[in-house]
This record gives sequence, structure tokens and C-alpha cells, in this order.
Amino acid sequence: MASYQDIARELEKRIRIGAYPANEALPPRSVLLKEFGVARATLDRAVGELLRSGLLTGRRGAGTFVMDCPRSEFRVALVGDATAGEYAGCRFKLVPMAAEAMSARSEWRRLLDFDGVIWMRPDPRLCEAAAWLRGRRPQVTVNRELPGIDGVLTDDRGAYRAITAERLTAHPDWEPVFLQWHEDRVPFLRRLDGFVDACREAGRFYECWRMPPGFDDRAAELRRRFAGLRRPAVVAADCRAQTGSFMRLAWERRWQFGRDVVYHDFDNHFEADFWGMEVTSFLQDFRLLLAVAADRLLELLEGRGEAAPAIRLIPPVRREGGT
Repeated sequence: MASYQDIARELEKRIRIGAYPANEALPPRSVLLKEFGVARATLDRAVGELLRSGLLTGRRGAGTFVMDCPRSEFRVALVGDATAGEYAGCRFKLVPMAAEAMSARSEWRRLLDFDGVIWMRPDPRLCEAAAWLRGRRPQVTVNRELPGIDGVLTDDRGAYRAITAERLTAHPDWEPVFLQWHEDRVPFLRRLDGFVDACREAGRFYECWRMPPGFDDRAAELRRRFAGLRRPAVVAADCRAQTGSFMRLAWERRWQFGRDVVYHDFDNHFEADFWGMEVTSFLQDFRLLLAVAADRLLELLEGRGEAAPAIRLIPPVRREGGT
């Protein structure tokens, strides 16, 4: 169960990113109580913290309202791909910069013109730039873990561990199978690790199938692999790119999801009519990731941060489907 501190932090993040706009009422207590699943006293204590901090204000007879969020005077570079919606409401003087702008080493010194840097999903070249900047400016990475640098990551390993454990419990005689496409990229490996964690904790044997890159080749490989399975399967894939070929196989075999197979992947945001059904998947909340990264960077800029770099894990949004 969430503590009042957890709820207060979550409400503050929503205010900071503009999910709860300034001068508008906080959602009704009944809605928040249902969402967080806590007692009224716990919620009231969390709201009280934000009232005391000045982020909320009470209006007699009208309810609790969001105050204008004070903006920092710090000038911060946001390097990498991010949409305006992801950084809406950020308190900094935020300057978005495309990843290509930092592709040449000669351009890295431009970062010294800023008070700090947030790296959005940096590729290997940008990771080199972040390593060069270490010790020169405060910085935080989003969805990359770099030595000696604070990071905010999606907890995809925890998500895969949780849903796999849930499905192994529900289907004790089914075969656990992981479809792996990216064998050399850390975020995808974390998803495999979460799947393996759950299988080992449950004492279940599992298989990991390396999938080829082409759609038709993946479909052929799946046909070959599943021909050797004699039991229904709990299937996980490391990314949504696996889903199309798997859905083709399901259609060919006339499988019924929940009876013959269950399936989940990551970052599958297609509508239900894309594959003919909506699959169970996890979506990364980049607005929340950026909000937490901005909060951490502000701590560092104001000298309130811990001396040692920290990694913060943000749970993804679980999207339920028919699988």
C-alpha cells in the first residue's frame, strides 16, 4: 500500500508536468482514494504536505486547487528525442536539442553554456558526450544507465518479472518461452532478465528463442519452434516488433488467447484493430520519466542532491489486452 509520502510525490510530479494545471481543482478525493487504494487519513496527510509546500491551496467551499508552479532560472539542455508534450510544465528554461547536434565531438563544448543537461535515451555517441561532461556540469540520463551519472529508468525488468510470475501461477503446466530479437542492447536484456527471474523463482524450465530480423523469417522460425511444443505456452517478447509474426502464427493455428497461449511485449501501442486484437504490453511514461529527471537535476543544481549518483526506477504503464 502506498504511503502518504509516495502519494505526495506522485501528486507533485503531476503538478510539475502539467497533468494537474495551475488554478484548476485537484481531482475529487473519492477519485484519488480509488486510484491509490488508501485510507482517507493517508490521502489527507499527503494533500496536507502539498498545501504546506505551496503547491496546493484550499478555497473555502470550493475545494483544493493547484497553484502556479514556480519556474527555476536554471538554463538546461534537453538532448535527444522528446515531444513538446513530454516536457510541458518543466520548471527550467529548457532548450531542446536534437541528438544530431551533439554527434560531433567538437560540438560538446556547447553544453558548457548550460547549467545542466538532461539526456533523453542517448545513443552510444551521446553516451560518450555524457561521459565527457561528467564533473563539468550536473546531468541526468533518461532510460540509460551510465557509470557515475544519475539516471531515471523504466523498470522493464520488474514489469516482466511481475507479469511472468502472475501467468506462471495461473498456468502451472504451460511452457514459458521468451522471444529475443535484441541480444546486445541493455533495455531489451533487462526484459529477458525479468522473465528469467520469474521462471527461476517459480522453479520452471524456460526456453529463449533468438528471432531473425525479417517478418517472414520470424514467422517461419515461430512455426518451426512451436511445432516442437506439446503444451500451451506463456510467451513474452522483448519488443513489439515480434508481435505481428506471432499474431500470424496464432491466426494460422486458430489459437484462442487464454486457452492456448498468453502473450505480452513492450511498447506496443497499436490499437486493437491493428492486429485484430489488443495485446498485453507495457508503455513507458516519458512525461513522468522526464519530470523525475528534472526534479533530480534541480536537486543537483541547488546542492540538495546526494553525493553518489542514483538510479531511479519508474514502473511502466501496463496495458491490458485480450491475450
